[in-house]
Amino acid sequence: MLYTPANEWEWLYDNIASPTLGANNAKGSWVEAVSVANHANDTFMVAIDVSAGGAAGLESQALVDIGIDAAGGGSYTVLIPDLITSNGGDGSSGIAAGWIFYAFPLFIRAGTQIGVRGQTNRTSTFVQSVRVRLYGLPKYPELVKAGSFVTSFGVDAANSAGTALTPGTAAEGAWTAIGAATATRLWYWEYGFGVRDTSMNNRSYQNDIGIGDGSNKFSVINNNRCLTGDTERLNKPCIFPDGWYDAPAGVNIYARSFCSAAPDSNVSVAVYGVGG
Repeated sequence: MLYTPANEWEWLYDNIASPTLGANNAKGSWVEAVSVANHANDTFMVAIDVSAGGAAGLESQALVDIGIDAAGGGSYTVLIPDLITSNGGDGSSGIAAGWIFYAFPLFIRAGTQIGVRGQTNRTSTFVQSVRVRLYGLPKYPELVKAGSFVTSFGVDAANSAGTALTPGTAAEGAWTAIGAATATRLWYWEYGFGVRDTSMNNRSYQNDIGIGDGSNKFSVINNNRCLTGDTERLNKPCIFPDGWYDAPAGVNIYARSFCSAAPDSNVSVAVYGVGG
């Protein structure tokens, strides 16, 4: 029997940054998450997990950027744009006590400084907890595929949210187009999920992301489950190892959702594609 090894990472680093999100949908200041000194090896996988920010009776929509600076002077260029981090959980009891998770196969050279910033639709600032995890020194480098950029689709920056869609209950909701067609080849996919509702419910959502056209779609993310809680908080798991799909330029992106009961108001989705 042929044995194909999974990769093993022989270097890991993680650190938590606490950016103050800018109010009224304006980006706040950058905060360092990984210093030049601590970025000791080349990175091939980046994981992001976010908590805090959800508050009872408030929408708490939020978008977070991950930036890099090869010179280490705090002058960041956005690498991962506009991750939806709305309704962040707080780690306490409840259905949506968990965090919001993302993962991206990206190459970042050793010694590169990494920063975080964000925005919210709330009229006053608040702090989110953003953990950046780096993975390097792969035991099987021949198995590694890592990109150089991330493109976002369907982000509504004016409201710190994504593209609105209507989840189904008795069946999957209709496919909703997310953003414009791809402008270049992208081969790995993630998505963000948010709810603009001041009175959320304890719900389970199963979300699909499709790539294709109006008639034919490949489901690159299938039935990824997000949980919402009645204190206006949300939990989104990482989709990895799903998300691998080599899509050419000129294809469209879609999302649909199924809710365990009557859905919350103003559900929104954004999609992120890795290329390079």
